[in-house]
Amino acid sequence: KEESTRREEKMKTITVYFILFMVSLSVVFGGEIYGTIKENGRPIRAGVRVQILINNKSQDTNTDDKGFYSINLTKIGKGELIVHYANQTPSHPIYSSSTSVRYDFALVKEKGKYILKRE
Repeated sequence: KEESTRREEKMKTITVYFILFMVSLSVVFGGEIYGTIKENGRPIRAGVRVQILINNKSQDTNTDDKGFYSINLTKIGKGELIVHYANQTPSHPIYSSSTSVRYDFALVKEKGKYILKRE
């Protein structure tokens, strides 16, 4: 009976460590940020650089022919999404977590400058 109790305690300890390990993985790695970028209601062209900055760490991707972008982040937290478009770099705050988050934007020109508006 004493051996059985030791096994149960050992299994509880292993289970607790496993749960802590899994939780730590979700905290360390960010999720995906994805969405579309449009101008005048139409998707922007393919190949536009989309950059995300979180804690001074930059990750980039390019839009496809439907204006879609997707970045699997290595960090979580508050950041900034920057679109490199027509020699300008409009930006918008983003928040990443350990799950996927969709951010759809419209590029709007105001007084000759592009800004990103969330759709």
